[in-house]
Amino acid sequence: MIDDLTRAGVETQLVKLINKLDRSKIEPCLCLLARRSEFAASLLPEDCPSHWLGVTSMRRPSVVGHAWRLARFLRREKIDVLHVDLPGSTLFGIPVGWLARVPYLIRTRRDLGYWMNWKDRWAGRVYSHLVDLTITNCRVCQQSVIEVEGARPESVVILENDIDLAKFRDIPTLAAQKPAGRPRVVGMVANLRPVKAPEVFVEAARRVADRHDDVVFRIAGEGSLRGPLEQQIRDLGLSGRIELPGHVVDVPCFLSELDVAVLCSDSEGLANVLLEYMAAGRPVVATRVGGAEEVIDDGVNGFLVPAHDPAALAEAIERLLSDSDLAARLAAAARSRVEEEYDAPNIAQRFESLVFRMMGIPDAAQTFEATVTDGCRAGQVTVPRQVSYRGDPRDSTSARHSVEGVLPDQAPQASVGPSLAEGTKSTTGAAHAAFGHQEDCYRFVPDRLKRDTVDDDDPTELAS
Repeated sequence: MIDDLTRAGVETQLVKLINKLDRSKIEPCLCLLARRSEFAASLLPEDCPSHWLGVTSMRRPSVVGHAWRLARFLRREKIDVLHVDLPGSTLFGIPVGWLARVPYLIRTRRDLGYWMNWKDRWAGRVYSHLVDLTITNCRVCQQSVIEVEGARPESVVILENDIDLAKFRDIPTLAAQKPAGRPRVVGMVANLRPVKAPEVFVEAARRVADRHDDVVFRIAGEGSLRGPLEQQIRDLGLSGRIELPGHVVDVPCFLSELDVAVLCSDSEGLANVLLEYMAAGRPVVATRVGGAEEVIDDGVNGFLVPAHDPAALAEAIERLLSDSDLAARLAAAARSRVEEEYDAPNIAQRFESLVFRMMGIPDAAQTFEATVTDGCRAGQVTVPRQVSYRGDPRDSTSARHSVEGVLPDQAPQASVGPSLAEGTKSTTGAAHAAFGHQEDCYRFVPDRLKRDTVDDDDPTELAS
């Protein structure tokens, strides 16, 4: 569940995640807080149903009706995990999910709560005790949730941003790409919102432009500050030097033209675009906020400057423009750092593992032993450990399984081993079921994902 879909980093990360989920394990459904729009609809993930709530304000009486409809939707679709992203969806979705008795609640926090007032912090502390898991994208965000919102340390995990490094590998290195006489380009990719501080970039650009006639500046992005920025650029006499191309669909192409990449936010978690700058092999100047220090070693693979300091920002940009060897060295180190540490296994697979562990199923790919007895032979067979439950998986009395295979009229008895999942106590009533015999092979399928479930305690239902 998310507020709305735009081309911003958080929304892009969520769409990437949904597209990469293994549909044999998880059936996603995207719920959007906003009204349906053609632009947002064009960004929807593939092979994923969507549900639009049409909430326009949390302060209108109509929000009660929207909450009721969401609760009915969650119960009708038998949603097992509600994963909320962004502040609006968290504020709205967590209490509704809790009241609707959704078995598991997950929230995501990719910032340091710069937007929070005392009411938001109080709500955050309450929600910390309602959710089962909080996902962050860097250590500083993880620590913030624990310290500011009182979350249990064991319930806050890190799942790094999903960077498709292959898209950036074909970008030429900084030293190899510049033909003679071409203007040098300093740029940034950011939503034009106050927290991104684009006005600081413009002021720094003025200082650099005064001393470097061959440099132009570009800000890719849209937002509420576009009008004020255009006015600031006119007032500074920089209309011919600073370009605002708007949203850029092909970010690697945009970055390939930069000589220096800038991130001048006042607050961040771990900015997705910072990792993209580094993957593209651009020398980076970033503000010393949030998770920037986790990936940038000042003077080694980029420069860090204080937030909201255009003079310091301009000075760092000029150092890179004036020393091409330094710029190339920092750019190469930045690319190496990202390729070494962020070319991780599929982030979707790691997310799936987090979900299974939260549900008490630590490793859905492992196997366990089941003893099968059909009256004439007995033996050990190995079945996938993808066993799930309707209800709390730690409560063995709620165990339910799906079975694939031919079910004969006289179904034999199968006794599942002593533990269905780590930390799960199994009882005789929950661990026994009638299964069909097919070449000594029995396969358990997660019934949270496939709805053709049967009741363990009713062999008649199973056989039918």
